[in-house]
Amino acid sequence: MRIMDAHDIAELLQKPGGRGKEVRGANTARQYAARLMRMKNILCPGEPRDLMRNWSWMDDHERVEKALWDGTIIKGQNGNSSTEPRSVMAYYCALVAAADAALPKKRETADWYRRGVKQCQTHNREHDRRQELETSRYEHLRWPMPADIINNLYALQEVYNPAALTDTKSDQYWTMRHLLYTLYVSMREQCVFRLDVVYKTRLLLPDSSPPEEPCSYFRVDPRTNEPVTLVLGDYKTKRSYGDEHLVMPRAFSDLLYHSMRRFPRTWFIPRACDADEPMTQPNASAFVKSCWIYDDREHKPCADDIRSSLATLFWFKHQRLVDTEAFARRSLTSRATMEASYYKTDPDILKGIADDMDQCENVRL
Repeated sequence: MRIMDAHDIAELLQKPGGRGKEVRGANTARQYAARLMRMKNILCPGEPRDLMRNWSWMDDHERVEKALWDGTIIKGQNGNSSTEPRSVMAYYCALVAAADAALPKKRETADWYRRGVKQCQTHNREHDRRQELETSRYEHLRWPMPADIINNLYALQEVYNPAALTDTKSDQYWTMRHLLYTLYVSMREQCVFRLDVVYKTRLLLPDSSPPEEPCSYFRVDPRTNEPVTLVLGDYKTKRSYGDEHLVMPRAFSDLLYHSMRRFPRTWFIPRACDADEPMTQPNASAFVKSCWIYDDREHKPCADDIRSSLATLFWFKHQRLVDTEAFARRSLTSRATMEASYYKTDPDILKGIADDMDQCENVRL
């Protein structure tokens, strides 16, 4: 076998090999390759760093598993050793993918690591069950009713005054907060957005071509002020749905163009210190919570809370299977997953939505 670097390994993992039944996305393949290279560098210190001569180190199952579970390989954000099962499972998945692609004749190697994946999945399901019981106790304190989301947009509109903008960082971020909630509310009948839209979405002009790697972007034309189109091309289940193209409402398009003229940038919501760099995921999560100013609740709604609330509003209003399936697909998930993960059936929640239905219908953007 030829000597491989991380790029070569990622390309290998994108091809269905051995018993692999699916072509992995580029991002997943790169993540798996980085994990495999890290394991190899630690377990084979005498070999050239960041180069894979062979895959024989994977055959020593017990040694690999010991290193995964004793904290030798995985480090947390603070640099300390980690044996958190979700993190360990990510490495197991990389090992299974590598065994399927690079060692198709050694079925026992892939089967060994598959058992590790199942072990982690069992633990994660139990952890999720306990966490769901715990969070359900305070969910009503954090989960916003759809009418609350609309009221938060109105609160942001009162703060956002284009005539008073002075191009400061503070003004920029009030603009971005208003822009994000205008997106959420104006598209509530079309789809609901993941956190990805905050930190993964570019602004692409007509004379620009999308990057070769999968990406999500707003297609914008400030010269003509044509309605903006959002292309969702970088998300977890893209291999199932492909790119999604969404034409934005006029109110959002106008607001986005105004913000671009006032605050030139290459990302929908950029990093605070650099308009040409995207936010990190943790910063994007904190930004979404910072947008909430309607009330002083202790637990500010996160992106998933907003997604859940607006999904429940749609499910409450639309009962036809074709409507809800199309809505789920545009929201980058399956109908079953969206119902299980986001749609709330609590009677008090549904009654609250029914009581607020007039406000949910008549929104001033």
